[in-house]
Amino acid sequence: MSETRQVRVIGFGNTLRGDDGLGWVAAEALQQQTLPGVEALTCHQLTLDLVEWISAARLVILIDAEAGDSPGQISQREVSFDPNAADTLHHHQSPEGLLAGARALYGAAPRMVLLTVCGKSFEFAEGLSPEVSAALPDLLARIEALIRSAA
Repeated sequence: MSETRQVRVIGFGNTLRGDDGLGWVAAEALQQQTLPGVEALTCHQLTLDLVEWISAARLVILIDAEAGDSPGQISQREVSFDPNAADTLHHHQSPEGLLAGARALYGAAPRMVLLTVCGKSFEFAEGLSPEVSAALPDLLARIEALIRSAA
């Protein structure tokens, strides 16, 4: 495990389903910036193997696309610790399940924030819709503001 108390960013989704690849695009953009104290990774879904990695962070930022009526709209929510979320071990986890797993297995439940962008198309396609692409700079700015606030 690398240095503790860092900011960890997880971009998740499916890059072959249009806007569902947003998490990957955003996390890869952060990886290119090489921000001090920030580690970013990409994955298709949230799984229990991420629990150890996030347990060493002071802040975890999750990035995903969601279905809705306003393509390009960004939402942000704090993920609350739910001790009951650890009771269900599945192939994929909710953000609350990851947080509960980190507390149960490693005694740490870092602050976790979920940023989502409303997608326009989740059909089989590579690349983001124009609406979601246009939201990317604002999304990255929000992520950078969260990172600065954690310093």
